[in-house]
Amino acid sequence: MKKRLFAILLVCAMIFAFPLAASATDAPVWPHAPAEIFVLEDGSVLASDTWYKVVWKIADDKAEIFAGNVAPNDLTGEPIARTRDGSKGIAYFSEPRGIAPFGDGYAVSDTAANVVRLVNADGSVRTLAGSGRAGLIDGIGETVRFDRPIRLAADGNGNVYIADSGNNAIRKIASDGKVTTVVRGLHEPAGLCWYEDALYVAEAGGNRILRVKGSSVEVLAGVLVETEDEGVYLGGYTDGAAKTAEFDHPEGVAVGEDGTVYIADTLNHAIRALKDGRVRTVLRSDDALTFPVGPVSFAWSDGKLLASDRYTGEINAVETALRTFADVTDDDWFAQYVADAVSRGIIEGDAGKFYPNGLVTKAEFVTMLSRVAKSFDGSTRIDGNTMPEDVTADDWYVKEASWAIENGIAEDCGGWNVPLNRAELALMLYNFADSLGLDVSERADLSAFTDGSAVSEAAGEDAGMTVNYIENALQWTVAVNIFEGDAGHLMPLDKALRAAHYPNTADELAAANMRLKFEELFFIQLVIMSYARKRQQ
Repeated sequence: MKKRLFAILLVCAMIFAFPLAASATDAPVWPHAPAEIFVLEDGSVLASDTWYKVVWKIADDKAEIFAGNVAPNDLTGEPIARTRDGSKGIAYFSEPRGIAPFGDGYAVSDTAANVVRLVNADGSVRTLAGSGRAGLIDGIGETVRFDRPIRLAADGNGNVYIADSGNNAIRKIASDGKVTTVVRGLHEPAGLCWYEDALYVAEAGGNRILRVKGSSVEVLAGVLVETEDEGVYLGGYTDGAAKTAEFDHPEGVAVGEDGTVYIADTLNHAIRALKDGRVRTVLRSDDALTFPVGPVSFAWSDGKLLASDRYTGEINAVETALRTFADVTDDDWFAQYVADAVSRGIIEGDAGKFYPNGLVTKAEFVTMLSRVAKSFDGSTRIDGNTMPEDVTADDWYVKEASWAIENGIAEDCGGWNVPLNRAELALMLYNFADSLGLDVSERADLSAFTDGSAVSEAAGEDAGMTVNYIENALQWTVAVNIFEGDAGHLMPLDKALRAAHYPNTADELAAANMRLKFEELFFIQLVIMSYARKRQQ
């Protein structure tokens, strides 16, 4: 019996001694999982760390613990969660997340402990509000109950707002410490940002971006896509119109001086931007290993947007400016479409120019369409088992060409390195939309165009297209307002350009300097919007 008891005590001693030794010899020097960042007046950064369970202060590329202590590791190697008030040397956090200025210190949401703590300038910690028990009770001090409070935001008037995720609510701590409930009925609110008398909310559970004024809630972007499980909504990834844009568990939000709303789209491994009713992707990780993998929060520093990544442990500056080109001005009708397509990596320029009047080959266009397809679903595989005719394994577009052939997108459209005409481009887009399962049944009467009969010429022997096949594609593009034509001309045989088209095949059109609109930059925006609408049905 004594031997057995001794053995048990020895095992227990070894279990508890190991993490103590490990934590003593492996003192952390940098945040492991930065959850929230806040920039101080001197330019240094406070960062909460949900792994080490402390608040760091970072300056000059060096980090030191500002508040809390690293507890011994548990059996998995993670520091143990503890909640204890006191001086810097004895205080502990369970899961520090949100940071916001409050009084002479900083409010910090201790999510797992269901409390909001106050960190003073000397690193001491006390509980500001919350009993530690989950619930929804307003009041002061220990009478208050939260349920997994995540992020915080200060309004500049002494109030701090709390994303009370477990209660699906936004709460407020006034300067006197009194807690009230601002709004309920949300879906796991997470990121918060105060901007121009309104609270911007990243609704992680609902995959939406909201704006709260008083007790009213406005949906700025995103849609609720219901699942079979009540209260669970499906995330997605779609740029374009805000009302059809899709996110996947966004956890962070920030607003720039020009009103642009930046979103940490956490499960899409992306940083997105919302402005003028449109959503674009600023930065996205392609390999789930390179920043941003798990972006969760933002802060502004000297006009630069900083983003924290809980997965990679990085806090990086993000380039937010749209790429500009010497041959694209703000007044060009296609400027916004160029910006959208370039920001999503669908199309590129070269040496600072976009070349809007450059010709487009079949190989180039299937590459663009493949990138659009991948933006719908990051798991889409751009490759195939079929080697297309006139394509070799060394060609830069071999994977895209194989993908396009196997999905019926690039059939009967001439050679891979031959510039496409408008009819061929219409056919490829028609095939692409059909391959996505979109409705391509709409048809328009082409007799309204003086050159509508040129459809038969578009189906030439070299292209291998039948009259009915190309006619269907052109009728569809006109019916859904992709092709508009100009001055009664459709010009299906004119070469497709990267953006604007200034026709010179008809003297009267050349003299008037009219253009044939190439709507929405290769129709990419239209397809994205159509696909998003289809997913909501």
